[in-house]
Amino acid sequence: VPSYRHDIRNNNDLAEEIARVIGYDNIKRKQIKIPNNPSDKINNHDNIRNYMIDFGFYEVINFPFTEEERINSISIDNPLDSNKSSMRTNLQMSLKNNLAFNERRQKDSIKLFEISDVYSFDEQLNKQTKIGIIASGRLGNNYRDFSKNIDKKYFENLLSSFKEHFISDVPDNIIEISRDEINSKMKNKIFYTEFVINDASSFNYSN
Repeated sequence: VPSYRHDIRNNNDLAEEIARVIGYDNIKRKQIKIPNNPSDKINNHDNIRNYMIDFGFYEVINFPFTEEERINSISIDNPLDSNKSSMRTNLQMSLKNNLAFNERRQKDSIKLFEISDVYSFDEQLNKQTKIGIIASGRLGNNYRDFSKNIDKKYFENLLSSFKEHFISDVPDNIIEISRDEINSKMKNKIFYTEFVINDASSFNYSN
């Protein structure tokens, strides 16, 4: 490259110069074919997101690291935060923190969900895609739901509809989280469920 061509710094600049010398009109056109291989599982996870949003929930995204250590949790050698040196094996603690954060800001109708991969190690590395769902407070802020509170029946209806659209064998593991575990002054009951959605791709949902 001539010393006076300060604008040529990398291979892209060289390629541009070659194309200019040859002449752009003299270079034969060639169609670029990008294979389209959509992932049913990813698309179905998007369907699950749409389903939850239609049900009035908001999606949250949390860091995959936690201070909670379990027997089968994976430890990080050089964590960014020394207080969070393990990878999550479940989503419950993260969602409880999300709920408490919103309650401390006077939110009286909280419906949250998270879809994330979790990892564990039991002789071999295990990966699962899970959904965690947490809710508390008013059923909604519209005139019909303003005076109603979220209860276990509401969660049962949610899971029943989920089974119909996605996974027929979703476990009925609805738990009521103790207020002692939440850093908040609210008194409403908190309900939570979490289950694996690895095999959700065989079902479909459209609103």
